[in-house]
Amino acid sequence: MLGKLVVDGDAPRACAHFLAQRIIRAGRPMHVAFSGGRSPWKMVEQLVLVPLSWEQVTVWQVDERVASDLDETRNWTHLWSRFTVPAKFSPIPVDVKCDPEGAAAARRYADMLGGSDTRGILDLVHLGLGDDGHTASLFPGDSALELREPDAVAVGPYLGHRRVTLTLPCLERARALVFLVTGSNKREPLKRLLAGDVRIPAGRLRHPDFTVFADPEAAGT
Repeated sequence: MLGKLVVDGDAPRACAHFLAQRIIRAGRPMHVAFSGGRSPWKMVEQLVLVPLSWEQVTVWQVDERVASDLDETRNWTHLWSRFTVPAKFSPIPVDVKCDPEGAAAARRYADMLGGSDTRGILDLVHLGLGDDGHTASLFPGDSALELREPDAVAVGPYLGHRRVTLTLPCLERARALVFLVTGSNKREPLKRLLAGDVRIPAGRLRHPDFTVFADPEAAGT
């Protein structure tokens, strides 16, 4: 099995606690990236309740839809409303009017990552898992899966939106990957993720510090 599997009836809470402890133990500025989807919002709500040195945390995004500001489909809309702490923020700079395909936003975000004190290496990356095996906005059959550079690219459209996403090499360079997987519809892709099945995007990730938090429905327990 690739990675460590933690099964918890309240997987979002357990994942939040894990992230908080990693940030606290580091005792230094941390760069943490969050994915979109529905499952992480409860996790973020739990995470911001932890009294830690939030001013040392920079929040990045793993992926984003190319949509207007404050659009309910935007991951940033949900992150921003829940991060009620004095962290620093580096959202993906999508602009649907000037850059409808997201290519300019992807180039700029890759430059932001490389030009920050991360030097392109994030400390913690939260990831989700789709029922088709996608992670971030890296979908089955997309040519972005074959890229070794840059760190961010535009993909899609997928379910009505083009998206900007971090690439596999960028995710694999992160110091730690943390998946949050919930729901019975994720049972099969979770098995394939843990088996390292390269036929799904998530299964192509190889990382020495890789933890999965799953609820019993997803884990099949």
